[in-house]
Amino acid sequence: MNGHMTLQMEVVTRFARYFGVTVRDISPRIADMLPQSIIDTDTPGSPRDAVRDNANTVPVLSLGEVARLAERSAPVNGASGERVLCSIAHRGHMFGVRVVGESMRNLAGSPSFVEGDLLFVDTVRQSKSGSLVLVSMGAGSSDAVFRQLVEDSGQRYLKALNSAWPRSIIELPDGAWVVGVVRGKLEVFE
Repeated sequence: MNGHMTLQMEVVTRFARYFGVTVRDISPRIADMLPQSIIDTDTPGSPRDAVRDNANTVPVLSLGEVARLAERSAPVNGASGERVLCSIAHRGHMFGVRVVGESMRNLAGSPSFVEGDLLFVDTVRQSKSGSLVLVSMGAGSSDAVFRQLVEDSGQRYLKALNSAWPRSIIELPDGAWVVGVVRGKLEVFE
């Protein structure tokens, strides 16, 4: 073993597609060996990239946009146009939203969410007691909150994971509704 790994054309082509770069960006030597027709289809912005990107990405919404969502089963699009890669299987009924505040920082362990974490929210998954949910606080409200749903004796509550949070458990207000269930998160370190 000489400590070097030989790059294969197929591997370089797949990496280029996945990372949205050209084969030439990874290996000019391999790009020179490939037919021009393959190089042209692997350039960022090609129609093939657009299909791949939309299939694997979700829009990022602000909490204000989440509060105003009118139809739970409709596909969603963010005003900012920002999209992020999402590895969770979905059929267009998922979006991302960034955590704001410290109410869901679990001082006792996991799961825990901090400001800046990106949540992946599924608008068609059914919520149940224990689900992490995004809730619109009602018609005309510009508030949406991220909490754990707790059901007890037919009553529904919203619980902050941060036990030191003021009013860490509140009853789900009349007119409020679960926008979606949080399926995962992307942690942001810097």
